Amino acid sequence: MFVARLTSAALKLATLAILARWAAREDIGVYLLALSAAGFLAVCGMVGADLPTIRRVAGAFTRGDAGAALREFHRALGLALGASLIVAVAFWALFPAIETHLLTTPWFGSNAHWVAVCVVGTACLALCTCALQGAKQIARSAVFGNLLFPALFLGLVALQRAQQTEQLAASQLLRSLAFASLASAVCAVLVVELGWRARRSASPLSPPEAVPGAEPRPATGWLIFESLPLLGAQLLAYGITQGDLWLVGEFDHGAVATYGVATRLAFVPGVVLGISAAVVGPLVVEYHTSGRLPALERLLQRVACVASILALCYCVPVLVFAEAVLSRGFGPEFVLGAPMLRVLLVAQLLPVLSGGAMRILILLGHQALALKITALGGLVFLTLGPVLCWRWGGVGAALTLAASQLCLCGLSLAAVRREFGVWVWASPMGGLRGLAELQAASRRRHS
Repeated sequence: MFVARLTSAALKLATLAILARWAAREDIGVYLLALSAAGFLAVCGMVGADLPTIRRVAGAFTRGDAGAALREFHRALGLALGASLIVAVAFWALFPAIETHLLTTPWFGSNAHWVAVCVVGTACLALCTCALQGAKQIARSAVFGNLLFPALFLGLVALQRAQQTEQLAASQLLRSLAFASLASAVCAVLVVELGWRARRSASPLSPPEAVPGAEPRPATGWLIFESLPLLGAQLLAYGITQGDLWLVGEFDHGAVATYGVATRLAFVPGVVLGISAAVVGPLVVEYHTSGRLPALERLLQRVACVASILALCYCVPVLVFAEAVLSRGFGPEFVLGAPMLRVLLVAQLLPVLSGGAMRILILLGHQALALKITALGGLVFLTLGPVLCWRWGGVGAALTLAASQLCLCGLSLAAVRREFGVWVWASPMGGLRGLAELQAASRRRHS
């Protein structure tokens, strides 16, 4: 998982660096805005079913019931596929009105249909990745969720470039992105279906009534009931983390490409947090279900400490040499994004230092509380965003994101402490104790 996620991050950064040199700055801005819109609509298409699916699939595999896990996956995938198709078709049909009344610049032009295809592919791929994580099949989820998609996209872009010598247009980039997302989603669904059907046929516990402690629920009732508050929280969170790019597009349209490159360079701490969350997610459910809260606190503090050290190893050099990184990696015209990059790195470090407290709340079933906290963060974003972005442009948008993340992380930490009695932040002492215990265990094995 660690190697695959880092390889994926390197692929994404390499792809962006190649695009910065193969396409015009205006087309890079169009591509980044379209990617942001597709991600937001894909969150709508998943209907908040991703994290509840992790919890339900992890519970089914803990009981040894592969058949129940496959049924939960089918329900979630059917709901996500239907919802993402509705969202994609609605976006494609209503896009002329959206562009006329909400957008002051024709950013997407006639490429709304490619964005719609990206919505369906991204939603299904994300749900399959979450299902594989719930089954603790980390290697497969890493390959299909993190390597296949960017590798296919990079290959298709290189093929487009080989067919012509002039600069690539935004429509070509979006077409390659749409094909890559759809192909990756189909491969991920096949992997889940074939692998889990084999495990179900080998398991004697296929009927739900044969499993002790199984939770009989309506076919999709539990999913809709648990997913709606989570959908609201995810939409607000995505709006906070991606809305800064749209603020820059509204108040300083010429800086969209520069700010977008800075946001892509600053997303690496989020990759580290995603690695730790993917590995620890099923364990969090297991520890909480069995009542081992002290062990859960130690585990989360140590994981947060290790994740913070890894994130700092990336952030500190980039903070110091931001101008050189932007100039040599993307071109001299992107050096103006150095102040934005520094502020964005600090903003992205905050969730890592807090141990991903918001995700823990959601994994343990407190979606409504997560929605309230995210709404407060969104209020901070909407209050400060237009003012700071109007005053300082891209730097103001980055400061808005940092203030919103500080609010979200602080409230999430306090909520986890109140609900479960544990601290999950990156405790240096917890990390040192964990290293000491690992060394003691290693010495015992050798002796």
